[in-house]
Order: sequence, then C-alpha cells, then structure tokens
Amino acid sequence: MPPALDAEAFATEQNALGQVWTLLGWTRDVAREGDWFTAHLGGRSVFVQRFREGLRAFENKCAHRFFPLRQGEAGNGPVICGFHHWRYNSDGMAIGIPKSEEMFGATPRDMGICLRPVEIEICGSLIFGRFASAGHTESLRAFLGPLFDIVRAMSPDGIAPLRGASVLPFNWRFAYEIALDDYHIVAVHSDTFGKRGYMLRDRVQYERSGPHSAYCAARVPDLLEGIAAACNAGTYRPSNDYLIMHLFPNIALVQTHVATVMGVRYVYLMLLQFVPLAPDTTQLRWWLWPSPFPTGDTPLQRVFRRISMPISLPLTRRGMLRILAEDNAVCAHLQAHARPDDGSPRLGAMEERIGWHNEAYRQVLEQAQRDAVRE
Repeated sequence: MPPALDAEAFATEQNALGQVWTLLGWTRDVAREGDWFTAHLGGRSVFVQRFREGLRAFENKCAHRFFPLRQGEAGNGPVICGFHHWRYNSDGMAIGIPKSEEMFGATPRDMGICLRPVEIEICGSLIFGRFASAGHTESLRAFLGPLFDIVRAMSPDGIAPLRGASVLPFNWRFAYEIALDDYHIVAVHSDTFGKRGYMLRDRVQYERSGPHSAYCAARVPDLLEGIAAACNAGTYRPSNDYLIMHLFPNIALVQTHVATVMGVRYVYLMLLQFVPLAPDTTQLRWWLWPSPFPTGDTPLQRVFRRISMPISLPLTRRGMLRILAEDNAVCAHLQAHARPDDGSPRLGAMEERIGWHNEAYRQVLEQAQRDAVRE
C-alpha cells in the first residue's frame, strides 16, 4: 500500500525521512536565550531551543510519560514538562525530578535519563535537523552540495520574510511532485505560467545534484555550480529567468523576477515546505522575501523601491498563493481518487525531475531498511 493510503507505510516512510537533513525553521525565531519553536521531523514533533550553550533540538516528548514538552508553535522558557514537572537541561538530561529518590529510588543524575536528540546544522538563516542514523552521517554542506552556498547567500541574517501556513487534505508527495512538474502549466495555470503554451524541453535547463534538482527557464550549463561560485565570490545577480531549486526531501526554493518598473527590478525569493502530517494531510509552510543581492539601483530608484515595496510584496504574495491554490485543487483530486493498484506513473520529458526525486526517495527507504537489519 502506498503511504498516501496506508498509515503503516506512511510511518515507515517518515521514519526513513526523519534521518535526512530537513528544514526545521529559522534562526530569527530563536534569537534570544530561552526561545523555542516546534516543527515536524520524520512524522514526529520536535522542538528547537536556544540555550546559553547554543542551539539544541530534541524530540518533543518527555522521557517520563511521553507528554509533549512544548505545546504551541513557539515560546520562551526552560524545558519543564507540564505533566509532572520534570526539568531538562541543554543536553536534554533530566536534572530536576520531583521527589526523585522517593519515587524512583535514585537521584536524577544517577537515573541518567535524556531526551532523544535531534542533530542540527545551520545554512544561512535556516535550521536543518535529522535524527541520528548509521546510514546518514554526511554534513549538511555535503548533503546540499552547491545548494549549500546558494541557500546561505539567499537567506542571510537579518531578513524578515512574510510567512504563512495551511493544512491541506492530501499526501505531501502529491504536493511536492506537482512542484516538480512543468507539463501541467497549460491545463492548470492557463492565466499565468501557461499563457504562452507548453515549454520546450530543449530551451530550459534541468539539473540534478545528488538527491536535489533545479529548473531554470533558460539554458545555463553547470547551473548550480555557477550560481554557487558567484555567490561565494559576491558577484551573483539574479537574472530575469525563473529559477526553482528542489531540496530533498520536501523544500522548493523559488527565485522569480515579477516586474520591472521605472527601471527597478523586483526579484523575490519564495521558500515552500511540504510537511507530512498524516497519509492524507500535509502542512504547507511558506516564506517570501525580496532578493538580498545588490540591485544596482540609482539613488532615485532606491527611493522608489522603498516606497513601492509595501505594494509589490503583497501583490507577489497574492500571485504565489493563487498558483498554489490551483495546484492544491489538483492534489486534492489525486488524493480522493488514489487507489492501491494505481501502479507507476508514466512520466514525460517535462516531468523528468519527478523521476529523479522518486529515485532518491527509494534510496532513502532502502538505506533505512539496511540500517534496521544491522541494528
């Protein structure tokens, strides 16, 4: 049974994907000591918190009776369980257990009880995490390859993106795969992307980088390596060509030139994450912010940009949400009509990146099976 229809298959899938570097959130959301936020990783609730010693992350579950330590999306304060007041330190160790010796016959130190840790690394303003496993030991930089330098440059400290989230009634892979599909634009986005008809495969750039991929609306050899090198050299300037980068397992990073007015080019970045919640439920998280790269504006153009930004940013948001709503309607139909005997899809040239993603997905599941056998 596919994970879109079966809870057991979904749990197996999520256990495997929880061992892969996955976006948890933004550093700006844990700027002060004690700040925390919750996220989902591998089908489990986790929380990221800033301690005096630095950022740490743990599964959001007390080691005593498995009560959620953090309730809600974000907050500030020490790690104290609301069920029995067990208290944990920055290493996830239970250091405060009420009446410990009377109730358990030992001190908290002697008991040595710890929360399940989440490994975390930072790229730009983004915090990634994973559960430790024997089959996935590479650093975040190694995992992302050239995308590490690109993401770092596109999400520098200090940006304050617009953000939103919604819960959608379909499996996360339907949502992610439609974002990898450039064949549907005429049928689904006839007033926007599909206005000019079907794209020609030989006029666009598809590129694969490990489990990740990218699309550019122009032929650009060595696309990702070239952008990464320019970012590192401080010479990267966005073109007018639409660019979308898919970071395995569930992120899409879009760079889009939306308009040029009075010589001012408006380029925005959109980060989408399709978070699996259940076989038939996905949380879509999105962030939108102006490109942080130098614009070359004249003094007059800088003034015009500053005045017009409160207009252009909401308009860009509205356009993005409209396109997502059109995609979501398709995904809801796919979920409603999914059946166990559907078989494998027939992918065309403009759906090639779906095949790449599915291959990486299968490799992660197979690695998890090998790890389970070794354990």
